[in-house]
Amino acid sequence: MFLLQNTGIKNTTDLIQAINEILSFYGFQDLDTLLEEQGQASAKFKASTTKIQPELIDPLEKKILGFAKTFATKINPENLNGNLQSYSFDDVSKSKKAKQIDYALHILGEEDSFAESLLVFMVDLIVRKLSKKEILVEVNSMGDKDSAIKYLQDMKRFLRKNKKKLPEAILKDFNEDKIIKAVAKLLKDNAEMLDDAPSIMDYLSDYAQKHFYSFLNYMEQMGINYNLNPYLFGSVDMWRHLIFKVYILEDTGEKELIAYGGRYDSAIENIYKRSLPAASLVLKLEKKGRKTKVAKSAAYDPKKKKVYFIQLGLMAKSQGAKLLELMQKENFDVGHSIASLSLLEQYKLALDYGAKYAVILGHKEAIDKTLIIRNLDDQTQKIIAQKDLIKHLKTLF
Repeated sequence: MFLLQNTGIKNTTDLIQAINEILSFYGFQDLDTLLEEQGQASAKFKASTTKIQPELIDPLEKKILGFAKTFATKINPENLNGNLQSYSFDDVSKSKKAKQIDYALHILGEEDSFAESLLVFMVDLIVRKLSKKEILVEVNSMGDKDSAIKYLQDMKRFLRKNKKKLPEAILKDFNEDKIIKAVAKLLKDNAEMLDDAPSIMDYLSDYAQKHFYSFLNYMEQMGINYNLNPYLFGSVDMWRHLIFKVYILEDTGEKELIAYGGRYDSAIENIYKRSLPAASLVLKLEKKGRKTKVAKSAAYDPKKKKVYFIQLGLMAKSQGAKLLELMQKENFDVGHSIASLSLLEQYKLALDYGAKYAVILGHKEAIDKTLIIRNLDDQTQKIIAQKDLIKHLKTLF
């Protein structure tokens, strides 16, 4: 849980307000606002449902399943333009004694692991800005649909072969054909049996491997600590590709779980028969202080910004997230649209919003660790090293 004592903020209302303001700069918007806009665009949209009941292994997955239902039934994938980012928060309990609030971040419509990376980056940014601490991400891959099926088939054979060695709780699940739960318990508490057990990493398809390793690459580009955890496991009826947990690193060397999440395309596809890329992260906040209504942060408005930051390509966007943070920290009046994919679209926005300079980061620049600084009045430009960005901007203003 993310504790108020780490932040210097006195109550949860103010903490949520501070988080909202950080997220709004990166284009996230209130979930109710997103659903209202999409609802108007999807008035005639109807999602079909099935009677499939996913086999869940963790109470936390029930909340993710709720998100899947909301998005599958209220958003038409055909109306998505780029990835949509949103946030929401709610009490985990109606009881006044509840000590926790769940704060969820969502990205829809993005198939690349940049979606999961951006979610983790936002938590990293929130923790560093509000508590001056660092995070650690533990991550594993659940693979794609074919990966999961093959893995569970072989795990079922492994469990059958070692049936006499199984603890009673795992044996009970195995006999009831609750293979997902049996595997989860085996991975969690029975390390001594895992040396000869199948590993899901050995079953990843080429695409699943690409998705997984691109996420690790994004983590390195964003400067985020991570560990591979092959024992981190979730319901294959829910998750697809990445599943992760986020810890805050305490000064004592201990780590405290503050968030969990991943990609759950499988749940939307299996239950609602929709193809909708979706990733969410749930940040656990301490509930403290008198509860008051949190004002919605104003949507980020890039108009009248002196500098517009154009990012083209997913590698550029992962580097761009850190550069945006740096420019904001130095109080530069910078505009951006991290959800926009088209260079022409972003360039047009820069002109429409009256920016004087464009900072351009494309795929080539991301590889070379450079940036293009373009004067939008006379169209002259200069190439600089990324490390010299702030120094150069200060010479322009």
